[in-house]
Amino acid sequence: MFKFLYLGLIIFTGVAFANNSESYNSSSAQQIESIYWLNKNHDSAIVYATWENFDVLVNFIDNTLLTGTKQPQSANTTGAELLILTSANNKPLAIYLTDSSLTFDGHSYAVDPLAITKFKAINQRRINKGDAISPKALKRALKNGGKRVSIEENQS
Repeated sequence: MFKFLYLGLIIFTGVAFANNSESYNSSSAQQIESIYWLNKNHDSAIVYATWENFDVLVNFIDNTLLTGTKQPQSANTTGAELLILTSANNKPLAIYLTDSSLTFDGHSYAVDPLAITKFKAINQRRINKGDAISPKALKRALKNGGKRVSIEENQS
């Protein structure tokens, strides 16, 4: 009986720590402080952090990564939109968004193309309003762990 319990403990511990390298789990969404939606050239971005669409976007990503259906092949991320999720305690996470999939850590998940179209339209409206941060401000923000930049820094 003791050997059985010991073996069970070893197996349980191995399974529990096997997923330790995975950088997204059920508490990750609560830790996200901002999302940088980079343009296709990856030289400027729209920052989502306090606007109403931030929570909707975080929930969409969270639901997709935790409950979505993995595609058999990883989607081609060439020309994909890039979302960088930042938090105070973790390194930034890169998520690629195509017209029908979300790709994270080499795994692609099928998503509703209408949802992607909706998010892209919101992002485009923000670009048209002039909300994009400059390449210099983007580089500085990502270097500082995703800390938001002020409007003055955005203008430079």
